[in-house]
Amino acid sequence: MKLKVKYYDLDSSEPTVLLHDDDCIEIGVKENDRVKIVNGKGMARALVSRSDTLVEKGTIMMPGNLMKITGSEEGDTVDVDYASAPESVRTIRKKMDGLALTDDE
Repeated sequence: MKLKVKYYDLDSSEPTVLLHDDDCIEIGVKENDRVKIVNGKGMARALVSRSDTLVEKGTIMMPGNLMKITGSEEGDTVDVDYASAPESVRTIRKKMDGLALTDDE
C-alpha cells in the first residue's frame, strides 16, 4: 500500500510508525505487528501503532530515524506492507509457550 510520509517526533527503543486504523485493516496489520517500509532509496521494518484521530488515512507518521534509514522526506510516498516477525522471535515465543525446540532452533 502506498502511503504519504509525515514526520512525527517520537523516541522509542523499537522503530515505530503510526498508521490510521483503516489503513491497518487494508494492509492486514494489528497493533504491534511489523511493517516493511520501502521507497526507492531504502528499506526499514517498524512496529505499528494505530489511531483514527492522530493520523490521517493514507498517511504514515514516521520518526526522523526511520525517515533517514528509508531516505524519505515529509510528503514522499512509500510502500508499506505487512512484515512477519523474525524467525528468532517465533522461536523465543515457542520456547516461552513450553514447546520443544529443534536442533536448528
